[in-house]
Amino acid sequence: MLDDKQREALFVDVHREIEVAAHRAAEAITGLRAVPDLAYPPNGGLTPQEANALRDHGADREAVSAIRKIIADAAAGPMFAFLSMLDGVADPSACGGPWGSFHIVAATEMEREHLMLHDVLFDTYWLWRDRRPDPGWRLDTFAD
Repeated sequence: MLDDKQREALFVDVHREIEVAAHRAAEAITGLRAVPDLAYPPNGGLTPQEANALRDHGADREAVSAIRKIIADAAAGPMFAFLSMLDGVADPSACGGPWGSFHIVAATEMEREHLMLHDVLFDTYWLWRDRRPDPGWRLDTFAD
């Protein structure tokens, strides 16, 4: 189980990552930085039309600040939901039964080799995409 110092180090870095991601995204959206290759979702990315629309969009300092805050909030929301599910105070919608509380513990070498959660995130995107109701748009560029 994580001790207090490890937990603090983990969450300080999570907050740093949220802030860095929000800053980079706000600059990309407003044209202050080149739009990066998108890692999420798999087979994602911007269409040429989307990239052109971003390039044509101007922004001032206040707009960059507002966009940065909106993106940081958007990044923190799923993290909070994930942690709430791990804590057992929220249930995943697809759990289909009782949901408990889970704790992060040190993995054995064998466990580390077989299950890496950061890989599972991308691998399960397609499962999510197949199950989600169709809102009329999608994040990936996969043509059905």
